[in-house]
Amino acid sequence: MKVLVLGGSLAGLSAAMLLTRSGHDVTVIERDEPAPADKTGALNAWARPSTPQLHHSHVLVSGGVQVLRAELPDVFSDLVDHGANLISLFDYLPPGITDREARDGVEQIQSMCVRRPVIDWALNRAADRSGLQVLRTMARGLAIEGRRVTGVVTDAGLHPADVVIDASGRRSRVPRWLADQAIIAGESRSPCGCVYVTRAYALHGKPPPAPLMAGFGTALPAEGLVALVFRADDDAFTLSLSLHVDDKQMLITREA
Repeated sequence: MKVLVLGGSLAGLSAAMLLTRSGHDVTVIERDEPAPADKTGALNAWARPSTPQLHHSHVLVSGGVQVLRAELPDVFSDLVDHGANLISLFDYLPPGITDREARDGVEQIQSMCVRRPVIDWALNRAADRSGLQVLRTMARGLAIEGRRVTGVVTDAGLHPADVVIDASGRRSRVPRWLADQAIIAGESRSPCGCVYVTRAYALHGKPPPAPLMAGFGTALPAEGLVALVFRADDDAFTLSLSLHVDDKQMLITREA
């Protein structure tokens, strides 16, 4: 089966590699530049305009960790080898729980603390090792016969496919392309009323800022904002501020 995947970020590359390892002919269409050779370049010099939340706080919760272990063990090992922190939430039970004896399966409630660029970098490394075809071009529309999508039109031409997977994120143009052909209704969106500002900080060998790091992180509500402190890979953590879109005084922190 010929499969085209729109978007070469976390969802797109993961789906593409799993389909490739199941024997399908898969091509990823991704407009951003390839991943740098090393982790430092991924964190500091990788231009990713198509991934708006790239540098915000991230954590892989236990479900994601289990899938990564089972389905993409090479990616899991690569992340751990490059500083991703595995945190057992069992170690951070609330004080009121007195029965703290471990149970079978407790290893399944691990979270992985790692910055998003490192996750995508490890996925790109795995894609390169597996020979996954990634076409670096811009998707411009869908090829449609009747009410069936039969391919993708890009700046590099028409690419036929049996299946097209949209993994291009919240800025996806696929719903609009389909609506233009009266295949599905357009999207309905509702604003959330907040924006995020995030910075990453290095601890340089110091312990995490306890008690802020109770597990993979914590939320600190305050008047007019919420601060999210997340553990990250190596000796880093991220601080995200959730700000109201109408708070002009606090919004200047986006440029600080």
